[in-house]
Amino acid sequence: MFATSVPETSGEPPGGLCRARAMIRPLWAAAVALALAAIACGGGGASSAHGDAGDDGDAGDDAAPADAGSDRPPGADADPAEAAADTAGERPDAPDPADAPVDAASDGPRDRPTGDAAADGPGTEAGTGTRVVQIATGGRFTCALVDDGTVLCWGYNYDGELGDGTTMNRATPAPVIGLPWRADAIAAGSAFACALHAGAVACWGLNNGGQLGDGTLDSRGVPAPVPRLDGVRAIFTGSGNHVCALLDAGTVKCWGANSSGQLGDGSMLSQTAPANVMGLADARALALQGQGTCALTRTDTVRCWGYGPVGDGTSGLRLTPQPALALDPVATLGAGGGIACVVLRTDGRALCWGDNSHGQLGDGTNMPRLSPTSPSGLTGAIAVTGGIFHTCALMADGTVQCWGYNQGLQLGVVTPQYMDRWTPAPVPGVAGAVAISAGWYHTCVLLGDGSVECWGESQFGQAGPGTPGAPWRPGQ
Repeated sequence: MFATSVPETSGEPPGGLCRARAMIRPLWAAAVALALAAIACGGGGASSAHGDAGDDGDAGDDAAPADAGSDRPPGADADPAEAAADTAGERPDAPDPADAPVDAASDGPRDRPTGDAAADGPGTEAGTGTRVVQIATGGRFTCALVDDGTVLCWGYNYDGELGDGTTMNRATPAPVIGLPWRADAIAAGSAFACALHAGAVACWGLNNGGQLGDGTLDSRGVPAPVPRLDGVRAIFTGSGNHVCALLDAGTVKCWGANSSGQLGDGSMLSQTAPANVMGLADARALALQGQGTCALTRTDTVRCWGYGPVGDGTSGLRLTPQPALALDPVATLGAGGGIACVVLRTDGRALCWGDNSHGQLGDGTNMPRLSPTSPSGLTGAIAVTGGIFHTCALMADGTVQCWGYNQGLQLGVVTPQYMDRWTPAPVPGVAGAVAISAGWYHTCVLLGDGSVECWGESQFGQAGPGTPGAPWRPGQ
């Protein structure tokens, strides 16, 4: 999610433009209400509108598939810990639902998943749900929460991020096995994912920074509970390796990689178990960048911490939450690999700051910004999500606009020689979207009828189950 060298732009589009519609029918009351609430407040590891209750992402060189043992996205000079994807999940009964993006940072070695599976639970079976209620994009994989509480994932699986007990890549959805309950919400990070139920959290996949929160650095191919954590309203992840949980009281706990102070606990030490964010007691949504984290408070203000621009006009290291520049009342919060964005409550105008090496701030330049800048001509947005170097906005009319890096066609449109786009442009053919989530180099939306559409890089099948463009329904 931070700057990398610009790749060559000749030849076939990397991964191709993959569009897959999933005619899925999840429970609309809990999920779309959640999605709409998230839209109104911002949210998700999960989908943004889900303003992914938070999201993270950015861009990098297009390249051949990532090496099996590499944490780094293809062609990226930065560690995926510096990438981010939108992802946040909130439980349906949580008061004051909100939406936010996610983070990325990697401390520690990368190991193949180990450890025993959790006791078989309801999440072991594929289930009988017919609608998707939440979509969560990870680095190179995607997960969907179905209306019966089951979780399906597909795409890259080297670190067990699909939660199916294997390390086999999958181009079609497979159930996460071993969840001890039906999930209420999900969130996806760089190469791991988490699920939420009744205030409890379980995670699976890569654990080199302690992002699974189970007190170890052991990667796991099936869900493991996060101990000593309850009362969780929403979970937030991204394309990096830290996780944050928003508690019912408005306090926040984070865990995982912390080399840039992104956990907000006053240190730069990675944490394998949840740690309190200092001085924050009124949060209602979060957004995780690659090396930083931002919170939206109950007074519609923003506070950020970690490394890089935090929206206050300066750049540096902040180990605890600091106020961003004074902004009009903020409705939703989003993030990408090296950027953060807000959507203003008054007119749906977006403001973004941070890395701009591929035009991901949308202001018509590629100059980084320490203070908020407006994507050109963008009003009427309800959520913003970011990949490693690209950004997308969900509009109030159900359409989507994207900008930034496009080497994987994650902007949903073919640009000349797959060049960057420095200002927002509509994604053709997308209508009726209620939530949005960006992975490293792909983007997905949840439609109002409970179906899903994705586009962008898909060499591992992450941009859509089945054949590109073919409909998919849970259980098929």
